[in-house]
Amino acid sequence: MRLFFSPSRDELEWAADATDCDEHLLALLLMLKSYRRMGCFPALEDVPEMVVDFVRRAVELPDCSSACGRGRGRTPPTPPSARSAA
Repeated sequence: MRLFFSPSRDELEWAADATDCDEHLLALLLMLKSYRRMGCFPALEDVPEMVVDFVRRAVELPDCSSACGRGRGRTPPTPPSARSAA
């Protein structure tokens, strides 16, 4: 796993500059490393938990960090105006 999913220093710097929070950083690194390994961008929920944990630990993110959008379906959130009308 280390061979395929360990972010390089340059990848980490690039991703950190491109994101604004730990969750987005983790998600971007997961997409980058998955694309390099598989040649496609998987849905975040399809990335195995062991890969998520490995990348999270490799870049020293807190255990509570999860990839943005992971574990959620593809259904967009309900707008606040629609929630209050229900």
